Amino acid sequence: MLARQGFAKAEGQETVQSVTSSDDVGMTLKLERTVARVRLVRVAHAVGISAGHLSRIESGERQPSPDMVERIRIAIRAAAEAA
Repeated sequence: MLARQGFAKAEGQETVQSVTSSDDVGMTLKLERTVARVRLVRVAHAVGISAGHLSRIESGERQPSPDMVERIRIAIRAAAEAA
């Protein structure tokens, strides 16, 4: 089972917290990317996958490996910090 994250409000900002279900990994990644205000194309490029592939991951059509989930999260954080 993939360890995933969920969102909660804390002191006016959205933060990430653990979620144990593995059914919506893609939705969680999309939420993380959206909250970080990073474009899908930018994350896909940084990870080395097509925007279509990342879109299919976010929509739940494809199940990413744990390594891919981590790579996507790293790309989201890096892009958000660079902005």
